[in-house]
Amino acid sequence: MHKTCELLKWDTEFFGYKIVRLNAKYVKPDTLFNVLKKSKTERIRLIYWSVAPNDFISNNSAKVVGAKLVDKKVTYLTTISSKMSYNPSSNVTSYKYPYPNDKLKSLALQSGAYSRFKLDENFSNREFERLYTTWIENSVNKKIAKDVLVYLKDNSELGLITIGIKNNRGNIGLLAVDENVRRRYVGKELIQTAMVKFKEWGVEEVQIVGQKANSVACRFYESCGFALEKIENIYHIWL
Repeated sequence: MHKTCELLKWDTEFFGYKIVRLNAKYVKPDTLFNVLKKSKTERIRLIYWSVAPNDFISNNSAKVVGAKLVDKKVTYLTTISSKMSYNPSSNVTSYKYPYPNDKLKSLALQSGAYSRFKLDENFSNREFERLYTTWIENSVNKKIAKDVLVYLKDNSELGLITIGIKNNRGNIGLLAVDENVRRRYVGKELIQTAMVKFKEWGVEEVQIVGQKANSVACRFYESCGFALEKIENIYHIWL
């Protein structure tokens, strides 16, 4: 394998074909063509590549080789201090079961409306559905999340947020509000209750990752006190 490529074992096993991440900056077209040539000989099917928007050399190279720009990934960040107070919602509670019900699965899929795994038409084996179903399954069973909070009304889950700690930061994974009750403060009540949890856990920063194309979600994050930390261009290169 090319020294700049990292085999992604989980993705490879889950999707059923070889997937790597290209870890390189300022890559010229000739260098990228060589990487792709070697990758083909190693039967790599898909390359993920994250490129900074101001890395004009790499972005141009991606265009030259026909890489697909599948996402402008945005990371939002907010800070928590002991002086801050948050208002938990009486409608929000921790999900109590180690497996998701059908409503939670539906919400998880709704949360991925702008996911690169949904928008990239080269995925043709229900990868998006399988990925997000596994995501919510591994969140409620606490493999990848510390807690899953749900907004309940009339014993029905109208929203969810998965929370944990990643790289010493509080991390919001899935955040979804049922499409029939959006713009009714469900999302804000989920965020406020999550912040109470983060404060109890002693974290000082909380991040949430989304897609720039989802402008409604980005404005929502900002209205909740999050500020844009960085943007990354995410490319898929299919071989």
